[in-house]
Amino acid sequence: MDKHFFDLNGICEVFCIDKNKKKVVVNRTKIAINTLDSHESKLNACEWQLRNVGEESGKWELRLNQDRQCYELLSLTEIPFIHNGVYSYHSALRQGDTVYIGHAKLVFRKNNCNRSISEDRPLPWNEWGDNCFIMLEGRTGTGKTTLARQIHEKLHDPILPFIHINLSAYSANLIESELFGHEKGAFTGAIREKRGAIELAGRGTLFIDEIDSLDKELQVKLLTFLDDKKFRKVGGEYEQQAKCRVIFASGRPMFHLVREKKIREDFFFRVMSGLRYKLPSLKEDKNLILEFVKKFEERNFITFSDDLKKYLCECPWPGNFRQIASYMQRKVLLNKGNCLMTLGPEESELKEIELEESLFNETVTLKEMRRRYCISVFNQRYGSIQNTCN
Repeated sequence: MDKHFFDLNGICEVFCIDKNKKKVVVNRTKIAINTLDSHESKLNACEWQLRNVGEESGKWELRLNQDRQCYELLSLTEIPFIHNGVYSYHSALRQGDTVYIGHAKLVFRKNNCNRSISEDRPLPWNEWGDNCFIMLEGRTGTGKTTLARQIHEKLHDPILPFIHINLSAYSANLIESELFGHEKGAFTGAIREKRGAIELAGRGTLFIDEIDSLDKELQVKLLTFLDDKKFRKVGGEYEQQAKCRVIFASGRPMFHLVREKKIREDFFFRVMSGLRYKLPSLKEDKNLILEFVKKFEERNFITFSDDLKKYLCECPWPGNFRQIASYMQRKVLLNKGNCLMTLGPEESELKEIELEESLFNETVTLKEMRRRYCISVFNQRYGSIQNTCN
């Protein structure tokens, strides 16, 4: 079964965007959906009544496809619904999809019982002020994006937009347009008007990732927006008021970048003026590795041997949670059918990564190189001195 689809065990929560933030867990094979004029939204297990204003009433059905093991949404009338921005009469739904039926917005999201392991991290705060920024610092793979989404869902509103923009993914001349948007004809290639990330976030959350990669010219423009939450599209004449909350993330310590003259001081003080949290790496906190392994065991009904756990705690994990999650998925695939995970040949490369990086990044003596080589061979032989000597 494709784990990205819904199943019979109610692993999907549906949020209706109304003042009461109603939700229901999908756990039925067939659910009727009706829209009624000026009717308050009602969500229950087998029938949903959604408010509709100024349009004819429609009927839809959410049905479990037994063969594909996924839910399908069908229109029983001539009225379509909007599935992820596209008009449709019949669609297969996945977790995370958004559906508009009349004036109702339904958000199909993961239930807590099926969330990813990295989403179990406790939140560092219990409240989030309207005008307060949040800065998340941590190495790659420590879970900055996951924590930002978790903050949005727990401290803000899960049914409002969460817009994630990674500044390092765009060239310098495109970042301004991606953030603020542009008017038609503002520059060569601007053949239509574009809404930027700030406008798309609406009243939701704007997550600006890799803020440390922003050049100084754009730091000034972003600083102007952060001061009064007003922005102007590229080529635009009028300012617009932003209503979103903002979370920043940096893979490098911001203070060091200020000392290196890569970050403006005024920009640094602005983005660091709110709540701050540094995500520890797996190398800094070995308990995170054991907690990750324990939760992975519980959710996949497998067991890691004590030797393997000890070995994993000794590995550097430069990719942090992203790397260890990929490793564990690969481990399960290579040992398909086995409930006990033990040391194998695939573990040897975990420490070789650290050895190769150290050899290329620093000058070492011949004696040190021999020592590291012996340690590498020792790890490849699963800690056996006899096998290492042979």
